[in-house]
Amino acid sequence: LIRAAAHYHRAFPEPVATLIVGEGPPEARARLEALVQQLGLEGEVLLPGKARYEDVSRLMNVADLFVLPSVEEPFGLVLIEALASGLRVIATDRGGPPTFVPAELRAAGLAELVRPIAVDARGKPLPQDETPFSRELAEAVLRMLHRPVTMAERRRIAAAVADQTWAHKAAEIVAVYREAIAATAALNGDGAGADTPAHHPR
Repeated sequence: LIRAAAHYHRAFPEPVATLIVGEGPPEARARLEALVQQLGLEGEVLLPGKARYEDVSRLMNVADLFVLPSVEEPFGLVLIEALASGLRVIATDRGGPPTFVPAELRAAGLAELVRPIAVDARGKPLPQDETPFSRELAEAVLRMLHRPVTMAERRRIAAAVADQTWAHKAAEIVAVYREAIAATAALNGDGAGADTPAHHPR
């Protein structure tokens, strides 16, 4: 994202603040800080570190968009949180995001999945793909920056993931278990339903 920021900060005519929220190992933070300095992005790319949940929520409420350029993202709960806040999102087209970022939002330009950076056999990013990937990511950011989002669109984004809650997911899991219990009971011929415990005489 920092390399992409070097492209879109130069290309966009207005000031852009890029916040990278979160805290990793000290050596990782040191590398990020060094890259920010190397690219001359001090004051434009900010690394506030670890933030409380309520602070992250406040940041999402005032942000223009959310970017999750993961090399590998098994799920991406924070992406759902961003969408639920009405934020446009950009993520890599790998792992979890393609399964839950609504197609209707992608078609409307309110969400975008970019190709992931190329990796080697161990899953490590290929250095030769860093520049092409960062440029493609920057272009996706610029497309959204050049098109301001309306409040109606933010409500549309949030509504599109309204069913992506823990309660909804729990209900889906319960429904699957009920179906499995009913199917097993039918196969056993004991007449037990989804809500009726099966009884097997000893």
